[in-house]
Amino acid sequence: ANAHPRTRLRHDASVPECVSDAIRLWESERQRVSSEPAVLYANFDPENVQEFDAIRAHAIALDGLIHCSTDASNRFVVVNPRIHDALREFVRNRRAQTSASALPK
Repeated sequence: ANAHPRTRLRHDASVPECVSDAIRLWESERQRVSSEPAVLYANFDPENVQEFDAIRAHAIALDGLIHCSTDASNRFVVVNPRIHDALREFVRNRRAQTSASALPK
């Protein structure tokens, strides 16, 4: 519709096929990624692998784990917001138990 008259005479389409293919590919890549609300748990103690594993396992048990990284230098857990309160309480209880057991008797 907006093509130059000579272009309309030479081509069936006003946009070359390679350009329209590139646009289609770009659009499909653009729509591949989606976002959703989430809560990030990060800054885990690199020495305390057990805590990270317990939190990740609890998030899985609550069916709310979205993503996690087990890379030792950057451990994190991303969870669904609906389990945030329960997971936060789990972390608090676990840390309270750990610190209480570390005290001399």
